[in-house]
Amino acid sequence: MPALSLFLLVASAQTFSLALGPPSAEVDWRRHVSDRFALGARAGWDQLDRDESLSISALGIAVPLSFEVALGSLNLSLEAAPGARRLTSRYRDAANAVVDAAPVYSLQLPLTGALRIPFSGGARLMPFATLAPDFIFSGGIALSPQAGLAVETDLSSAFSIGLEARAGRVFVLEGEPPIFAGRHAVTMPLAIMLTAALRLTPGP
Repeated sequence: MPALSLFLLVASAQTFSLALGPPSAEVDWRRHVSDRFALGARAGWDQLDRDESLSISALGIAVPLSFEVALGSLNLSLEAAPGARRLTSRYRDAANAVVDAAPVYSLQLPLTGALRIPFSGGARLMPFATLAPDFIFSGGIALSPQAGLAVETDLSSAFSIGLEARAGRVFVLEGEPPIFAGRHAVTMPLAIMLTAALRLTPGP
């Protein structure tokens, strides 16, 4: 059975993608189970706030499961990506001293909807929105809504490049995790990333 599972993994169409730019980075691998479903793994880093008095960053891993449906020439994709992440922060207290807050860990369940709009020449425009709750182990719940726009173009049947922009907010819904320095709403900086995707299809 392990040998069969490994064969199915290698024989399935796969996509490897990389997104890099200030202030985020992301690596993603997908195995296309069918024309509509894909399952994979993702690792990413985000700078959630770059304000002089508060700097929050997050490093996490996730297991995305996506589903696509065709709407004429358009494609709608829905994705759930359960995972975990580590959040750290540095901020200035009332005495203007710099404080390194103890890191916290959370379970996160980002839900993303995206619409793929094709253009001539293999180009695509993709507006998307994400809603991501964080359930912090040490206590507290945060919600991170984001919205963005991506554009991609195919350089070949297997390789594409693009540009993605996204921004959002972090809202503390419950508790007062010290990493947020008493703030209940944190603005996420605009992230502009270069993207590249490599698609591998099984041989005959």
